[in-house]
Amino acid sequence: GRNMGMLLRSEQFKTELKITPDQVKKLEALMPAPGQGGGQDLSREERAKQREELQKKAEAILTADQKLRIKQIEWQMLGARALTREAVAKELGLSADQTKKLEAALDVPRPQGGQGGPGGGGFDREAFMKARDEANKKALSILTPEQKAKWEKMLGKPFVFQRPEGGPGGGG
Repeated sequence: GRNMGMLLRSEQFKTELKITPDQVKKLEALMPAPGQGGGQDLSREERAKQREELQKKAEAILTADQKLRIKQIEWQMLGARALTREAVAKELGLSADQTKKLEAALDVPRPQGGQGGPGGGGFDREAFMKARDEANKKALSILTPEQKAKWEKMLGKPFVFQRPEGGPGGGG
């Protein structure tokens, strides 16, 4: 669900996926208008169901190539964490033992701190990214060379998501 919104907001994404203006129109028509269908009064199950419906309808609009590319980008953003996803594990033929080891390897504790409101600095982003890279490396070492090769193929070509640059002051 969340990817759909991201898709429609990011020009880079639309270009990468070669989404046609016609597809954009159809996808936008699926998105509930703000303040309507936001589902505040719905239970979690109902909301999840709504999201699933939306995802299905959206996927019907996209081509097989586009759907595949969205998956690849999603996996790239998740990094090695994607390996613990059932679909990925199945595709790579990971053993239960490997999955257990992967989960242990990827258990990166988020640095504590940053309790002092927004920007209240204890969160050391550098340290976190470093720990995450280490965890990714460790996770990949659990795969067999065949699995690793397959995984790289599954990721497709690297997609570098450029965060939209805000103007002065970060654009609020």
